Amino acid sequence: MKAHLIFFIEIILAIIILLVSIFFLKKKQPLQVNLPRVTHDMPEPIKKVPTLITSQDIKAIAGDDRMTTQLDLARAYIEIGKKKLAKKILDHVTQYGNLNQQQVAKQLMMNL
Repeated sequence: MKAHLIFFIEIILAIIILLVSIFFLKKKQPLQVNLPRVTHDMPEPIKKVPTLITSQDIKAIAGDDRMTTQLDLARAYIEIGKKKLAKKILDHVTQYGNLNQQQVAKQLMMNL
């Protein structure tokens, strides 16, 4: 009877080990992903279009104090590395801004 009990426990342990092995083997298999096939009917990827800021945009944002807003915009352009756009705006402020705004624009231009 003792031999039958030991044999029965060995069988149960073997089944448990087998099930655990199967579980871990299934987990290691890579996932299969079904990607759509590329056809000529698929739309082209969206191209990045450069953002253009118009004077209407500036008027809408700035309200009454457009030159101060343009100085802020020029600072933002400088921070992101768009120095040509910043210089264009600063040139405009140096021409049409008040004395204080012109001085700030000239100082920003010297830092470019």
